[in-house]
Amino acid sequence: MILKSKWYDILIVTLYLLCSQAQLAASQPVTDESHPNDYYFSSQIFNSVKKDNYFLTSWQFSFIGNYQKALQYADSSDQMFPELAKKDSDYFRTFRPVAANSYIAERAAKEQIVIINEAHHSPLHRVFTLSLLQDLYHCGYRYFGAETIGFADSLLNQRKYPLRSTGWYSVEPQYGELIRQALKIGFYVFDYEARTMEAFQDGKRREISQARNIQAVLAKDPQAKILIHAGFDHIREDQVGGSWGKAMAGRLKEFTGINPFTINQEMMTERSSAAYENPYYKMVEVDTFSLFVNEKNEIFNGPFGAPARFDARLFHSRTKMVHGRPDWLYLNGKRKPYPVRVEEGGAEVPCLVFAYYLQEDQLNAVPADVIEITDFKADNTLVLFPGKYRIIIKGKNGAVQERVETIE
Repeated sequence: MILKSKWYDILIVTLYLLCSQAQLAASQPVTDESHPNDYYFSSQIFNSVKKDNYFLTSWQFSFIGNYQKALQYADSSDQMFPELAKKDSDYFRTFRPVAANSYIAERAAKEQIVIINEAHHSPLHRVFTLSLLQDLYHCGYRYFGAETIGFADSLLNQRKYPLRSTGWYSVEPQYGELIRQALKIGFYVFDYEARTMEAFQDGKRREISQARNIQAVLAKDPQAKILIHAGFDHIREDQVGGSWGKAMAGRLKEFTGINPFTINQEMMTERSSAAYENPYYKMVEVDTFSLFVNEKNEIFNGPFGAPARFDARLFHSRTKMVHGRPDWLYLNGKRKPYPVRVEEGGAEVPCLVFAYYLQEDQLNAVPADVIEITDFKADNTLVLFPGKYRIIIKGKNGAVQERVETIE
């Protein structure tokens, strides 16, 4: 994944850096007219496949809540795994599943830095990190760094919610909610991405810049306990080689002497087809977020005898659909379903439905949820925390409906 991760990250972050610099220079808020649209109808996304790449397309589908299409297009640019050797499958069978949240909380209490990754097309990974926030805060963690956040959004911690201009990946509603909930709980949320164009032209410089920016938090607060949400291979602690040399996590360990607790959650997760799934993942069925440990309480982190890239591999359960949405969106009942109704004579299919927190700036804020409706008879449901929301329905025909709703 290293080459793909690197290339796409450089492309997107470089484009975003240019936008951030322009916004900073302008010193004015982004408006609906001046900011490019981040949320497109499926037909528009399908049309872009011809000129764009499949991975960018997968991100766009994730932005409108189409989880299955996001998986499908991400997989179309990926490779299948080889079968496991018998010695590797036998070794894995010596491990048993444990609940990931409680294990991580217990381990994090003894650590100073926790770094967890994501696949950039998967809101599931953001939802899991969100599920860790409260427990880690109780363990003394007060700093949350996210790869997506741009340096230009200097008012994020005062405003308490992300804007569409805060970052590229964070326009996806679950990433926006991850940042929003971290701020609500009391974390100081910071950017750690490299801040110059030159850094993106050299993988090594980018990884070093990321690590140095995290190290700067420790320079101001040496006892700081930090949670980092990164992408793909940035969490690797080993010698990566190639243009990187070491990834961000490895550099951070080198610069600070602190050994971070690194958790990979993008390897052991469902794909659009079993043909693309990791063979270890296909060996088990878990019904909740899980880590695997053996009798010595060692966490499974890869084949026996192979150099450890990170400390743990997180296993996700397979998604079940509830009211037409992935079950993990509901956070074990903390979020509620909101069935969307469309008034007669209004928007026609297809239409996009947005839920904005009532107290936030709807022209600029990242919505709490977005779905596309292609059939009014289908189970069209938003999934939201209790609160007051402005629901906006935008039809491709230009019709708009708007209402205020309270989610109990």
